[in-house]
Amino acid sequence: MNAVAEDMDLIYQNEQNFILAEESLPYLSEAVLQTVRLMRLVRAFISSCGEESFSVPATE
Repeated sequence: MNAVAEDMDLIYQNEQNFILAEESLPYLSEAVLQTVRLMRLVRAFISSCGEESFSVPATE
């Protein structure tokens, strides 16, 4: 698995963790919602840029 896909998986897992936290800790819900929104924006941004934008050129 490449680094971008691994990062995307970590972002998704963190989103799920924050969603679970929101369900169990309602008094944190606004902060949790903002964090989930931010993670979704980051994931959408990375997806829209494409993998080649984040690859490191090989050295010769």
